[in-house]
Amino acid sequence: MLDSNNISIGTLTGVVNFGNVILTPTTTGQTFPEGAHLTFNVSLTTGAVPAGANITWTLTSNNKNGGGTINGGTAPVTSTSLKVTYVAPMFPVTDLLEVSLVDKNQVSLGHTSTLINIDSRLSITPDKPIDLGAQQTYTVSGTNGFVLPASASYKWTLTGTGSLPGGSTSTTTSPKVVYTAPLASHVDTLTVQVTDLATATIVAQGTLDINAGIIVWVGSSGSVTNKDSLPILATATVTLKEFKVDDTHVFFTGDSSDTQGYTYKLTCGSPSAPLLVTDNGDGTETVAMPSGCSILRTVDPPCYSTIPITAVIRTPTELRFPGATYVWSDDCYNAKTDAYPFTLYKQ
Repeated sequence: MLDSNNISIGTLTGVVNFGNVILTPTTTGQTFPEGAHLTFNVSLTTGAVPAGANITWTLTSNNKNGGGTINGGTAPVTSTSLKVTYVAPMFPVTDLLEVSLVDKNQVSLGHTSTLINIDSRLSITPDKPIDLGAQQTYTVSGTNGFVLPASASYKWTLTGTGSLPGGSTSTTTSPKVVYTAPLASHVDTLTVQVTDLATATIVAQGTLDINAGIIVWVGSSGSVTNKDSLPILATATVTLKEFKVDDTHVFFTGDSSDTQGYTYKLTCGSPSAPLLVTDNGDGTETVAMPSGCSILRTVDPPCYSTIPITAVIRTPTELRFPGATYVWSDDCYNAKTDAYPFTLYKQ
């Protein structure tokens, strides 16, 4: 996944060819490792590039923090050279390399482009939410054909509120590190940098976002019994925080909004004792929720609607609210009640 230092700002699809320009190698549709060095050459199908022609190379990235470099920089390169050297960054990215040619009289000879897809050499596992205060051992391994060096050091860096042995950084000689989650919900970023001790060079870097106490769900598939009811959550993204005190104690708080501008809040009172969880024998569990659990939908203050929540059926990837009742008002006075079962899916 893309982390806080590697945020996609768009999809590069503008591969074009105008005139008789040939760019080799053709990299569109291929994947290259982080740190890769590629030399590109330009030519014409009609023959040699005329003497004195100017060639302009331009590099664009889908990453807001940049991507690779051409001839050691990121600015467009204009010269009479028929080649350019591209160096990939040490993180996943998609770059677009464009080249245009004009003759000595500034008449266009054409232009073309190619996509350069850089993928991670590393995978950090497990990639799953972690309970607050819990410890987890994370392991890095090679991917996309990359093999970890026989003799390597691993520099782990943590950005966030959790901790590694020694604080926010830790260097190991094995591809593992122990992470301790914070006591308050947060998304931490774990980065590992692999150095080949035989050559004293950094050969790969990988990043993982760790959701500590935060689970994102999207919803929902719901149905109502009254055709006049306004479907809720159909276009909403709900962030639910799951606080797990012990194996049977869960309650939620969160909020969301939809494309119509309505806001929602899912609230629960903190239970004074562990919640009752029943194993249904089919891979699901039914969690009896504490009193006061409901979803509040603000329509036009002070008008609002509520969905009381008394039980939740949960699976590893779903939260089902089978017995929810939708109490709403279309004019702040005439309350209506509808059955509204719905499901939230883990994102």
